[in-house]
Amino acid sequence: MPLLVSTLENLKVDFILNTLILILTYNFEVLNMRQIRLIFLTLAVITCNSDGPSGPGEEKDIIWKETNGPSGGPVSSLAISSVGDLFAGTWRGSIFRSTDNGESWTNVKTFMQNTLVFSLAISRDGLIFAGTGGGLFRSTDNGESWTEQNTGLANTTVSTLAISLNGDIFAGTHKGIYRSLDNGESWTKVDVSFPHASVKAIAINSSGDIFAGSNNGLFRSTDNGNSWTEQINGLTNSIVLSFAINSSGDIFAGSNNGLFRSTDNGEIWTELNIGSTNSSIITLAINSDGDIFAAIDFSGIFRSTDNGNSWTAVNTGLTNIYVGPLVINSDGAIFGGTDGGIFSSVDNGDSWIEANTGFTNTTVKTLAINSSGDIFAGTSNTIFRSTNNGNSWTAVNTSPTHDSFGLLVINSDGELFAGTWRGDIFRSVDKGDSWIKVNTPYTIMDVLSIAITTGGDIFVGSSLGLSRSIDNGESWIKVDLNSPYIEVLSLAINSDGDIFAGTDDSGVFRSTNNGDTWTDVNTGLTDIRVNSLIINSNGDLFAGTDSGIFRSTDNGGSWTEMDKGLADVGYVRSMVINAEGDIFAATDLGIFRSANYGDSWTTVNAGLTDIRVNSLAINSNGEIFAGTSGNGVFRNVEPTI
Repeated sequence: MPLLVSTLENLKVDFILNTLILILTYNFEVLNMRQIRLIFLTLAVITCNSDGPSGPGEEKDIIWKETNGPSGGPVSSLAISSVGDLFAGTWRGSIFRSTDNGESWTNVKTFMQNTLVFSLAISRDGLIFAGTGGGLFRSTDNGESWTEQNTGLANTTVSTLAISLNGDIFAGTHKGIYRSLDNGESWTKVDVSFPHASVKAIAINSSGDIFAGSNNGLFRSTDNGNSWTEQINGLTNSIVLSFAINSSGDIFAGSNNGLFRSTDNGEIWTELNIGSTNSSIITLAINSDGDIFAAIDFSGIFRSTDNGNSWTAVNTGLTNIYVGPLVINSDGAIFGGTDGGIFSSVDNGDSWIEANTGFTNTTVKTLAINSSGDIFAGTSNTIFRSTNNGNSWTAVNTSPTHDSFGLLVINSDGELFAGTWRGDIFRSVDKGDSWIKVNTPYTIMDVLSIAITTGGDIFVGSSLGLSRSIDNGESWIKVDLNSPYIEVLSLAINSDGDIFAGTDDSGVFRSTNNGDTWTDVNTGLTDIRVNSLIINSNGDLFAGTDSGIFRSTDNGGSWTEMDKGLADVGYVRSMVINAEGDIFAATDLGIFRSANYGDSWTTVNAGLTDIRVNSLAINSNGEIFAGTSGNGVFRNVEPTI
């Protein structure tokens, strides 16, 4: 029987199977022992990796499914339809809808061009308009589908929207005001009186008079936007951010310098004392009884029941006071969007509860899993924990202030360490139920990386360099990487205790003596911004950079770019390795997998509705959790091992 000969590079799995079939179906009696030995020797050779140990296991299909959270996330706009459906636009480019008064939410649109939904408006006949950083979009089917409506709309950033009683639409942009008389099909610029103004807010009263607030003051039009006059008597040097008009026609204007009221259709404005040390009035809303609600930057919500003459803070239950949009439905229920999700009040603002079920708009910057399988997710302002594989999440950072959590790590004793972008480090010994702030390593702006040795020593990288603690964070010393103030983006420690530090502009440094001294190890590393580092069971080191992934098989002595299948992938944010050696990399283009030690890569994005992936974590069962930029955490449906 002739033997097939091929180079190892060209041998395929189907050849192995065909050869096995040939052996099983061949009459062994016509083969001599030498031929049989040659056949099995050939099979043994082609199933081995001539360049190293046997490769990772069988590749399994990766399909992602969104977990039930973490819920919340920044809300940039809110609107209520005539039938009471709620719509929420987000800073991450998504639109959510609630048909049950905020009890639950569904994501009905995600703009993959990373555009922010600045504004929402709904016409009387149910047409929904979304002003975004990528132009204006319209839905005619209650949010199920959206079409771009930008004909004539030269400036694509639509900051604010208002619809008149006769259905004319006005769009405020960074370069003036546009009007549409045909439900958004076409647009005309109508701001000859202030052509260079960035329009922040638009309101229309019952007579059809239009008020526009901008960085150049306040303007009024009494002829449907054809002409405008400046109305700044009493509003000197104010940037108008918000409007509200009550049933008597009194106009309230919120600005960067406080709150103003006009009782004569905008001719004269009087400043009101709202009682907050912060004077930026982000949003205004008025209920059917004339009560006024004002969202004040960094101060929460204030209420006036006497037409703005006196004000009271109404923040009970409002765990996030960074409030943006406010809307009130026909029953008087108030909904407020914060940078941590949506809150509602059914008692005129006296108390607030979270209304975030299904509102998975969180940016998950970091993930960690402990030995019990509990998952921890750090978001823009909260740490969440899931004890049931992501099926539900609970906010657990009751002690840390609301901050942006960029790093979570767990030591061998199960203690959890959280690093913030403000440079603080918190520690929890009870799975996040309580936290204490440990001594800050030194004056830093942010915590960019954390690694803990098997002996418990903690290394923290920041924009000002590297610090080490040998007493569980109680005290710190600065560690110099042969140069002061190198920005340390990533850290990894191998089984021998060697520490690797990936930096912003100096490549990789290695220490073999617990951080006392460092050597740069950059031979072959053509991209020296190293965002992530990971080490496999063979000791191979992988560096994720701004332009792809590099591998070192000699402890950092030399590097090789592993770019097959990673063309234009860009920023590699995070990597994990499963028990079979498969590598998974998180990028702005989704998740990539290599089943051959990085020699080649394929995308594994099925089911991943947000491909902007920040973080990855893997549990002992081989289940991978992916933290995204705007849709919370995803989990692969089947384990990878």
